[in-house]
Order: sequence, then C-alpha cells, then structure tokens
Amino acid sequence: MIELSEVLGYQSADAGCYRRCEQCGEVVRSRTHCGRIASGIVTTVREVLSLKRRDPEYDDLVDSIRHHGIGTPILIYGRTVHNGGHRIAAAEDLGIPEVPWCNDSSIGWEDDWPDDSVLDCSS
Repeated sequence: MIELSEVLGYQSADAGCYRRCEQCGEVVRSRTHCGRIASGIVTTVREVLSLKRRDPEYDDLVDSIRHHGIGTPILIYGRTVHNGGHRIAAAEDLGIPEVPWCNDSSIGWEDDWPDDSVLDCSS
C-alpha cells in the first residue's frame, strides 16, 4: 500500500498528452479549448484527475470501489504512475488514504509492456 497523498505528486505517464487551457484553466486533451491554444502541459497525477473524473464510466468505478475496494493495484515505476489514474481519482473522492500498488507489468498488461503504443498521445 502507498499513501494516496504521495501518489498525487508523482508523474503521470500520460500527462504529456494533456494541456491546461489558458482561458479557463481546465485540463484538456486537445491543443485548443475556449477558442484559444491550450499550451500549459500538465505533468502530475494530481493535475490529470479532473479529466479522469469526466470519463463516462467514472461513476460506475467509484460505486464499485465503494462496495468492493480497489482490486487492481496502481502500476508505478519509479515515481511515475503508468496505470490507475481513474482508481486514484476514485480513492481521493471516497477518502481512501492508501491505495494498493505494484511495479509488476504482468498484472493486466502484455508481457512486453511498456511500449510506446500504450502511451500514444496522438489521439
């Protein structure tokens, strides 16, 4: 288990895919927002949580974690979270102080993970 407060400051492996809109401050995946260029690249887990919470299935995940706990550990290499942003957001919303974690890529991933295709930011 790892303290949630510690994980929030870690790098998010997909954070470079997101930018902060200079007009409204919202974290977005596109290069433009509010009719302006969103140029502030975000880097930490804390910064991407608002985007994770907008996922259409997020409420179902929160409900599942509320009733069953976090079943799949957060995947962390060094101080970078490679998988688990939605679970981290749910844990924060539910007031869960610690989350399970591992650095074993075989849990729910291909044997040769990570590769560049997993973190494709082009979409």
